[in-house]
Amino acid sequence: MNNTHPARMTADEIHELLDHGGSGVLSLARNGDAYAIPISYGFDPGSTRFYFRLGYGKESEKRGYVEHTQTARLVVYENVDEEWNSVIAAGTLREISDDELNLEVVRALRQADLPLLDIFDTPRDELVFSMYALDVAELTGRKTAAHSM
Repeated sequence: MNNTHPARMTADEIHELLDHGGSGVLSLARNGDAYAIPISYGFDPGSTRFYFRLGYGKESEKRGYVEHTQTARLVVYENVDEEWNSVIAAGTLREISDDELNLEVVRALRQADLPLLDIFDTPRDELVFSMYALDVAELTGRKTAAHSM
């Protein structure tokens, strides 16, 4: 019998989960339609900002969602020994210019959990890659916690 219940994560627990970088699901919306994609991210706890790179083909559906999303959400989760932790970050997604690529951004991006395989339908040399920041307005976390008896 499972003796756990959901509980809020503290700010320290949230940062501990996010601090090493990793992967999650980025949710976007346009005209009432949702669009979600798996991504790898880097996290800068000092600015509470996420960084990632998105690749686009010539007729990318993703780019249209990125350009029209007012509030993006990133979901990061982990399951360890039947215990769950999840964090949801909501905020503004914006493209980073070359002028904004500073040491903090580079450090955060080094933490990104980049896959060793390509998951694009388009050959890699035909893709255009852009760097993005998710400026977080709201950051919440949930975890499983044991019932006290």
